[in-house]
Amino acid sequence: MAKRKSDFDIGAQELRVRAALEIRARDAARELPSILYRFRSCNTPYFEDELKRLVVKNEAYFPSRVQLNDPVDSLPIIEKGVTFQEFSSKIVPLFNWIQNESMKEFVLNGDLSNKERRLVNRTLNNLPDAYHRGLFDEGLSTYIREKLLDEIGVLSLTDSNDNLVMWSTYSSGMNGVCVAIEGYKTGTFDTTPTKIRYVEERPRLNYWGLVSFLVASNPKCIPRIPKRYQQYLLEHAHQMESYNHKHIKWSYESEFRLAKFHGGGRYHSLLPGRVKEIYIGQKVAHRTHELIVEIAKDADVNVYHAHIKEDSYGITLIRIV
Repeated sequence: MAKRKSDFDIGAQELRVRAALEIRARDAARELPSILYRFRSCNTPYFEDELKRLVVKNEAYFPSRVQLNDPVDSLPIIEKGVTFQEFSSKIVPLFNWIQNESMKEFVLNGDLSNKERRLVNRTLNNLPDAYHRGLFDEGLSTYIREKLLDEIGVLSLTDSNDNLVMWSTYSSGMNGVCVAIEGYKTGTFDTTPTKIRYVEERPRLNYWGLVSFLVASNPKCIPRIPKRYQQYLLEHAHQMESYNHKHIKWSYESEFRLAKFHGGGRYHSLLPGRVKEIYIGQKVAHRTHELIVEIAKDADVNVYHAHIKEDSYGITLIRIV
């Protein structure tokens, strides 16, 4: 069967890792609806601050993996995937190259001198085999869990504003809001949410997947990746999607996810997304209701009442601002 034009040949010299990532982003954008939704409960003590940052400052909180309600969310099965010889001859040099490229950014920012960068790089390139063996056996597995997966920031969105299960679970049984966000159909890596894949088996992540993660988390170094490594990274780039897999029992959420590498537990800009509308659940207290309307008015955001339909399963939306 002939390949489609959009297919890419991993062995082709002209291909770059960045190009593969952008292809994935464009494919993800085709699956995106024009508007995505975020459900929030009014019962949390930080609700007012979170809503103001979301609506006024266009910022959202990206919880880290350990803050998510599914204990195996973004936690793939970790395996080596290579022999020690391949690890020493291919992965360690690439890992050191990535670290050196990252340190160049610290030099440009004035946080590190060029002399210090060269010293660290020389040290990394001259570590003994015993040290590499320790990394191979246990060290990098711990790094993957604690310094990579646990630090990923995740913004969870969904494609429906009338899902009664979502209103019940994430908006405290209609005592909360649903926020409509538009502008994410960019098809650009780092700014395009991807659709969650609901599966029976947990994904797997090996040491090639680790360096693929590290490369993707530092876009500035992607165009400079030595050609001898590109084939391996392209072959294993799919492992970066391990944080986009959840068990089939969570499929009712119909989730789309935007991730920030090393950005978990912090607020980040929603750009290019922006809040378009807010739907207030019918059980929200009057004082909180007025607060939401006031915040929305100042930001020129439309507000609706969300009521459960009396004659069927569903939600009725009535505009109030």
